[in-house]
Amino acid sequence: MKRKMISLIAVLMALVMALAMTACGNAEKKAEEPEEGPAAEEQESTGSDLSGDQMEDLAQQVADKVVELGYTEVMPDEAYAVLQLLDIERNGDDGKAYVYLGASEYVVLKEKAYGMAGSFGEAIVTFTYGDKPVLKDVEWSADGEKHQEWIKENFTEKAQKADEDLMKQTEDGKNPLVDDVNALAEEKLGVPVDTENLLEVDPEKGTYKISEVIESGSPENGDYVFDTKVIEEGELSDVIK
Repeated sequence: MKRKMISLIAVLMALVMALAMTACGNAEKKAEEPEEGPAAEEQESTGSDLSGDQMEDLAQQVADKVVELGYTEVMPDEAYAVLQLLDIERNGDDGKAYVYLGASEYVVLKEKAYGMAGSFGEAIVTFTYGDKPVLKDVEWSADGEKHQEWIKENFTEKAQKADEDLMKQTEDGKNPLVDDVNALAEEKLGVPVDTENLLEVDPEKGTYKISEVIESGSPENGDYVFDTKVIEEGELSDVIK
């Protein structure tokens, strides 16, 4: 499943709400045993590991596949991804990685990078082994009510446990890979990522608008408020040479 690419600010807001709502559900599911079947079988891991460089190569291929760049004609625009490996299987030259995936689109404006769209969630990445792995496909997990069912039916037991442990590490409703993808973007682009403000770009009009993100309350108390205030706007031609 290809997930809709949305503003990273909206991603963060949605995660605050979603993690708060799923906390109780996860507690109820904790005592359940995984269903019997392929997902619960012990998997052979010998010779299946990827090196750090190979994981980076594979992650970039994933980013290029799942992120649709929308601003390349008017400004620097790049896609980056981070793969949190939960389990991996190898069958000959074919590999299957069970991952938590974070992929985002970044543009650069006035010596700062802005996350324009992103997708975060569990996925299965299939690829061919080699000095540089070759991506075959990316299958996103199901959303909403079917999410946990998809995980149990499609992830190995090891991947399910690793995913549970990863989710327990989240604090204040924050996705565990947002900071990692931002750090990767900063390294690759050579400029800091602005995580405080929201950038909106109109490629057809050649204009931009930067807004301050204003948050108050909390989803736990039911009084969470998300708002923005425009702090700068203008013509792209005036700031991009």
